[in-house]
Amino acid sequence: MGMFRVLRIIRLRLIDERKLINYLYYAIGEIILVVAGILIALSVNSYYKSIQDKKYEILMLGELESSIDKTLEMMDKGYYPRVKWNEDAYHFFYTVIEAQSQPPKEEALTQLYNLTVHFLFSYDSGAFEAIKSNGLDKIENPSVRREIISLFVGALPRAAFFTQEHNAELKSLSSEIYHKHVRYFVSENGEQNQENWLAGNINLTEMLADKHFLLLMQKVKETTYDKRHRLDTIKVTLKRNKKLLEAEIARLEQQ
Repeated sequence: MGMFRVLRIIRLRLIDERKLINYLYYAIGEIILVVAGILIALSVNSYYKSIQDKKYEILMLGELESSIDKTLEMMDKGYYPRVKWNEDAYHFFYTVIEAQSQPPKEEALTQLYNLTVHFLFSYDSGAFEAIKSNGLDKIENPSVRREIISLFVGALPRAAFFTQEHNAELKSLSSEIYHKHVRYFVSENGEQNQENWLAGNINLTEMLADKHFLLLMQKVKETTYDKRHRLDTIKVTLKRNKKLLEAEIARLEQQ
């Protein structure tokens, strides 16, 4: 009887140990399933997040390209024509002084306006500011990110600064010339001539002999050359960045 009891006890213990082992296997299996589920969920989330990040990057790179297009359009339609007005007006007055001629006063007034007209260099930076607020690391390619930062933080603000400096330099000279030598016709009711708002009188002989006008001519020549050079440089930089963005967008869309 004692032997049977011992064998029964041993058998029960083996059964308990087997149950314990089975339970451990089950627990380990459950842990593995849970971990695998978490990893799969994280992988799926990471996949969809990468897709969303890529879509956002493509969208913002497209917006940056649009900003560059708008700036190029402003340059071609607004800035370059004004520089051309300055250049043509300078050559007009230079020829008048050399030939000691007396052009019509209306033409002289028009050319004086063209000589002193200026522009404030501005550029579209909305897309860049949006990316900057969300983190410039959204631009995955470091070389593209570096070029874009250089453009919107360096090149474009510098062009705006130097243009503003040139305008400030010419403003006081232009104001003095207009004050001393130009009188516009104003009707009795104080309204300008709508058909010809430049209608007025200019003391051309005195103006051409005025040392301040000659200084104005010199400054216009210098600043116009510098403005055109800066515009040309910025235009090359803008077009290079546009091609870089186009290539990066194409690369991202093919992934």
